[in-house]
Amino acid sequence: MTDIRADLGEAPILANEDEIIADIIQANLKMMEVEENGFKWRAQHPKGHGAIPARFIVGPDVPQAFRVGLFAQPGAYDALIRFSNGTERRDDPKGGDAHGMAIKLFGVPGARVEGAADAKGTLDFVLVDNETFFEGDLNEYSAFNDLVSEVLNFKRNGDEALAAIVNGIYLKFLKKYFSHDIYAVAQKFGDQLPTSPLRAIYWSTTPFLHGDIAVKHRAVPDPVPAPGELREGVEGADGLTDQLLDGLNGKAAAFDFYIQPQEDVAAHPIEDPNVNWTENGAGWVKLARIEIPALDPGDAAARAARIAAGDRMAFNPWNTLPEHRPLGAVNRVRNKVYKELARARNAEGV
Repeated sequence: MTDIRADLGEAPILANEDEIIADIIQANLKMMEVEENGFKWRAQHPKGHGAIPARFIVGPDVPQAFRVGLFAQPGAYDALIRFSNGTERRDDPKGGDAHGMAIKLFGVPGARVEGAADAKGTLDFVLVDNETFFEGDLNEYSAFNDLVSEVLNFKRNGDEALAAIVNGIYLKFLKKYFSHDIYAVAQKFGDQLPTSPLRAIYWSTTPFLHGDIAVKHRAVPDPVPAPGELREGVEGADGLTDQLLDGLNGKAAAFDFYIQPQEDVAAHPIEDPNVNWTENGAGWVKLARIEIPALDPGDAAARAARIAAGDRMAFNPWNTLPEHRPLGAVNRVRNKVYKELARARNAEGV
């Protein structure tokens, strides 16, 4: 493990961190549903809208102070993007959800945080359409995952009434023992209603190194969405998939990629991703552009193949260069949880 960056606000590793992470892994494995044909749904972000080809372009205009790692020199990298729903498996929920933008670059040279690059030189960014995370520390992370896991199991067994009772008991516990109402925060996190995956703004929520400083990441559509586009939602069980493929049918799309440098250790903490750095004064710096070429959506079989290709993929924010190491305890959880869930799914790219 790379040295803890206490100067940036990264806290020492808890003595029982491995135990907490093991509990979170087990809760997520319980959330993973398996179809009769053996298909294993992701525990998180199960419904994908397809593996979408793109180019990640680092231009010559990156400010000198931020020319680090992936952004040290101009370059263009082939990429695949998996857009996804945070919780729903089959339908795009009318009541909102969280939505993901997982980006896998190819052909990026150099060692990774945890060893050599794979044969394809992949590097991952994992983003979601809410600026902050819904859990602030490992204890909250574990408690909330236990809650979701138990409630889902009751619901899947058709016992909605018992699920509601268990949900209520857990919520009282969470409100009593944690510093804020994490269930309310999670509800806000999962209340996103974009008109298309191409018209949402996506954030890393958690911080990363950028050379010798801490930053967060953001991808913003070009042109920037109007406020209504972020709340109007779509209709139909596959509304977001339809909007994604229709939006690329003979038309290109683009996102601008930004970093948000930490300016104050207290106002922009590493260990509490509930805190909104933007509201606390941190600005954004554009470093790259993501260009998505026009697609031929094809027939139903081609569409299904594109979605299946995305479902086979695995992403991990730790699949990156040492200059961009993930920071903080929540990111350490994600590393081990993502690896175990990918192995359980027999996914590509573990």
